[in-house]
This record gives sequence, structure tokens and C-alpha cells, in this order.
Amino acid sequence: MMFYRILVAGLCLGVFPTLRAELLVSEVMPGTEHGYLDEDGARNDWIELFNAGDRVLELGLFSLTDDPELLTKWQLPERRLDPGEFLVVFASGKDRRQGEFPHTNFKLKSEGEYLALVRIEDRKIIQEFLPSLPPVGKGRSCGYLFRGDRPLMDKLTVFSRSTPGARNDAPSIQPRVKDTKFSVDRGFYQKPFEVELSSATEGAEIRYTLDGSPPSSRQGLIYEDPILIEETSVLRVMAWKEGHLPTDIDTASYIFPSHVLKQPARPEGWPTHYDAKVNPFFARIAGKDAVDDEGVVVKYAMASPESLDAQPEDLEAALLALPSISIVTDKRHFLDSRTGIHVKPEGRGREWERPVSVELIDPRGREPGFQIDAGIRVRGGHSRSAACQKHGYRLYFRKEYGAGELDYPLFGDEGVSRFDDIDLRTAQNYSYHYSDSSHHTLVRDVFSRDCQRDLGQPYTRSRYYHLYLNGLYWGIYQTQEHAEASYAARYFGGEDEAFDVLKAKPSKEGRATDGNERGWKRLWTIANAMAREEFPADRLSLLRSLQGLNADGIPDPMFPVYLDVDNLIDYMLVIFLTGNFDGPVTQFARNFASNNWFSIWKRNGRDGFHFFCHDSEHSLAAEPATVGINRVGPFIAGTTYDQFNPQWLHQQLMSVEWYCERFRV
Repeated sequence: MMFYRILVAGLCLGVFPTLRAELLVSEVMPGTEHGYLDEDGARNDWIELFNAGDRVLELGLFSLTDDPELLTKWQLPERRLDPGEFLVVFASGKDRRQGEFPHTNFKLKSEGEYLALVRIEDRKIIQEFLPSLPPVGKGRSCGYLFRGDRPLMDKLTVFSRSTPGARNDAPSIQPRVKDTKFSVDRGFYQKPFEVELSSATEGAEIRYTLDGSPPSSRQGLIYEDPILIEETSVLRVMAWKEGHLPTDIDTASYIFPSHVLKQPARPEGWPTHYDAKVNPFFARIAGKDAVDDEGVVVKYAMASPESLDAQPEDLEAALLALPSISIVTDKRHFLDSRTGIHVKPEGRGREWERPVSVELIDPRGREPGFQIDAGIRVRGGHSRSAACQKHGYRLYFRKEYGAGELDYPLFGDEGVSRFDDIDLRTAQNYSYHYSDSSHHTLVRDVFSRDCQRDLGQPYTRSRYYHLYLNGLYWGIYQTQEHAEASYAARYFGGEDEAFDVLKAKPSKEGRATDGNERGWKRLWTIANAMAREEFPADRLSLLRSLQGLNADGIPDPMFPVYLDVDNLIDYMLVIFLTGNFDGPVTQFARNFASNNWFSIWKRNGRDGFHFFCHDSEHSLAAEPATVGINRVGPFIAGTTYDQFNPQWLHQQLMSVEWYCERFRV
């Protein structure tokens, strides 16, 4: 494989070897999305090692670390490295020492992170990057230029293209154009204004767009005079200059509430229909106005104040009562007949992820807000039907787009402030998609999850926002934390790889969305044995084994803990209280199937599986006919492994008097 490289900048940092080194870190790629493909087909951060000496080195005598307090964090594999030979090590967190390319037990951050090479015997630091690796940006590595067979260790260089396993020869120098500046910040406005754009790089040409498409050196309007902003607009800007690397694209959304209220039925550049195939069942329940001979009908117009028994100023105030999220992208990512995620909402996986700009703007001034580049996908199950005009989304914060994670307190002091992804959900059932929209609220799902919070259990947090897509108002949405390994690591402690995350409906790859199913299957096996056991004492013994206790009820560190009794009880109490008839057992399958739950287990922890309420729209008497509905069961769903769920587990445990007493308390 041939890699071409361009010197971006020389950075003088404290990166000199502290000993006369033979083994060196010669290049580092801390940008996952542009890394090597490993044996799993995943792209990873990587660290290139080089034997700069004249003798064979035993790599097992050395370690790599990203923690100055843990110098021997990851020992290199027991192998030899010849003089002048390179070894590429994946910084993936997978902790593998075998194979052509080993994997460390830590990952790197593209915005900069500590890294050191250490001799294990005396814990001497051979080489360290102080205060950290430089922030290299998207698709770039950092390392040392070579002169002949030796790296030049006096200056660390950032490369726009990498050379894993090969020397970094002297490239041509290309400085970067200075970032663009806006005279008016993103936000909410009542009166027209002009925006001036600038870059500190003399002679740089600034280009911009107002339709969401990304400007480039060949695309967009050339900036010459201040830009008049009279209505809701999305402004995207970049600057470039011959012989320079261009700037990233900057995005600012300007929202005029009075203009939003007049949003037309046919916005310029947006289709009246999606040319999408619709399942006849979904078309029927969506109603006669949702699909016609031309395809899926798309409605953009805002309801009039009169139809809501309100005044225009009331609706303007409502638009300012919540913070807003503005998503901006090339419209084709939504609308293309072959690749648009609104036209093909059933698409799943990375191939259906599209680049976007995301801004959080709070007109109340209570939050500072942010802008971040990210990836967006359609999320959900039933709501993926093309008959639904509004879809839920998931935003992914990857190094491919910019920052490798969102660093912002979305939930204030209530939650963590770093996220790999976040959901944007909106109610699909009992909404304007369907004929029973009079029963629509935006509280049922959040209420169930907040009940878990109030019971002292782990839960996924939400906040309400107005959502805009390329300046078009798209309705009220909720952020929601995604129950996944990174969520678990941040709230329960440990690395992502320590957790199993399971969901109700298995995919082709299985039920586990992270980790594996071995612990979950063991839990089902013991619960199944309990269902067949006729002696109360033996059922109690099985229950204790799930709790990591011996037959006498004494904790045994040799026994894994599969069950958190109080977590399961509190989860079921929320289900019973709200009358949830679509999870964890669904009435839509006549209670023969499980649905809408997540579970997280730390394999070497002592807490057991934690269960999470999820997608609880069918609750709190959502339909008049469900008032007083029996969701206590018992239900048959769960007798087979493929339908095993927390309610079936609860039903088996209710045969144990100790559990019944605990439940009554």
C-alpha cells in the first residue's frame, strides 16, 4: 500500500527520548476513522514502533501507556524486532498480543493525549509525549521525519497522510489557512442583520452556502460583501488559498421565530413527496393522507395559531421556551432517491450514516450551547417505515467528523458530560402520523425512565428540544442517552470492553449490541431450571446462585453475579405502574414475544444485570381501552431463550418466598 504525506507543521514539544533509545515511537495515528483495518474489519488508532538500534530487541521488555500514573499499562508482545524494522500496534482497547498486529488495552484521542514508551524492568520512561500528543485533526498522523535510516527526533511533525510501517520522508510544507470568523454568532433573532466573514490568512478566498451544502474551493458563493440575513438561514463557510490546506467548514444557524411560524407547505428545494416503497400495513394505519399515488406525502406547514386556540405571540414564546438543536447538511443526504435517509429510512449501519453539523442554541441563555460535526442515522423499529414523515435519529461523534466525542453537559449535573453518541427521539405512536393523535403526549417514555431514576436505579436521561433540519422546523424532540457499553463505562466505571449490552430483539449478529451473550444465556439457564424445580429450598438455592451467593446465602467471589434483585423489582414496578403493554412483553404479539428493553452487565462486577425502560409510548393508558390493563401476567414470552426477558425472569423468581417478600417491601 502506498501512502503520500504532506508536512502540516513542525511542533516543538517535550517529545525527546529520555534515554539513549533504540526502540522508538516513530508515528502515531490517533484518528480511528482513518486508521488501518484490523483483522475484525474495524479501523483503529495505531502506534508505529521502530528499532533505531543495531541489535535485535525483545519487545516484551517494554510497555506502552496513556496514563502517567500507570507506566506498565500494556506490555508489548513477546516477539523480536530487527534493526530498522517497524511494528504497527493498534490502539484499539481490544488488548491482544497475538497476531501480526497486536492491540493495546487503551485508545487514543485525536485532540491530544499522553503517550509513553516504558522499559518495564526499572519503569524507566524511554520516550514520552509532553504534555500530550498534539491535536492532529481529521485523517492525520504525527511522527518524525527520517534522514536516511534514522528518525530526526528534534521535531514532531503532523502529517495529513500517514505511512504506517514505513519511513516518513521529507515532504513539502503546506501551512493551513486560518479559521473563518463570523461577525454575528448563531442564535435567535427578530430583525434583519448583516454577517461579515473573515480569515486572518492574507489572500485567502472565503466561500459560503445558504442551502446546507458544504462549500469548497470550487463550490459555493465567493464572499465579497456582508451577507444580509432576513429570515431563518443556515450559513456554512470555509476559506482556502493556493499552496495551503483549507479550513474546516464552519456552520451557523440564524433562527427567526416569526419566520418559523410562516413556514410554507412547499419550502423551496424540498419535495412534496418521498418516492419510497411503503408496506401496505403501515400505509393503512398511517391514514389516507399519508400516502398517495405519488408516494409518501411530506407536510411542512406550521399549524395556524387559530387552529390551536392561540395567538401568534404565544407560539413565538413557545419556540423560545425550549433550547433548539439545528442539524445542517447537504439536502441530498436526506432526499436522494437512492441514498437519502428520509427516502430509505429502513437503512441500517455505517453505510447509512451521513455527515452533519449539529448546533445547540438556547434562546433563554441558560446554556452556552455548542457546534460539533457528527454523523446521523435514522433510529428505531416501527418508526422506520417510510409512511412516517418524522423519524428518530442517532448522532455519532467520531474522529472522522472532528471531535471523537461530544464534551458537553447535556443533562447538567444529572449526568455525565462526554458522549460517543446520543439519540434524538420523537413520539411516533399517537402522533400526527396516525389517526389517534388526540392521545399524543411527549411524556410517557420519559416518565417511565425518570421513574427508574426516582427509585434510585440507573436510567437513560432526556431533555426536550425544538429540532430544525436545514432551517426547517421539525418539531419537538428529546435527547436520550443510548444504553451501550460507553454509557456503562462512564456511569459504572471500567472500560467499554468490560460490559455486555443486550436488547429485546436479536439482530442477525445476535442479541448483544456490545460484548457477548454468555452471561445472559447463563442467567436464562438458571431461571429455566428454577421454572422446572419443584422444591422451594432448591429454588431458593438457584436464586442465591444468581446473586453470587453460596447455598447458605454467603457471598462467594468465585460465583459471578447475574442478578440485582432490587433493580429487577423496581423495573417491574415501573412496568406495572404505567401499564406498559409493549415492553418487556408486547401485547401486539399476544404476549408471546418480548420487546423494548435493554440490559447491561459488567462481566467481572458484583452488581448483576441492570434493566432499562425503553420506548415506553404504549403506557399510561395511551389508548382508552387499556385503562386497567393487566400487565402483571404471567405471560408465556420467555420460555424459550430467543424471547427471554426480565418479566419472565421475574415470574420465575416469584416462586421463591424470599423474593416475594422483597417485592412486597
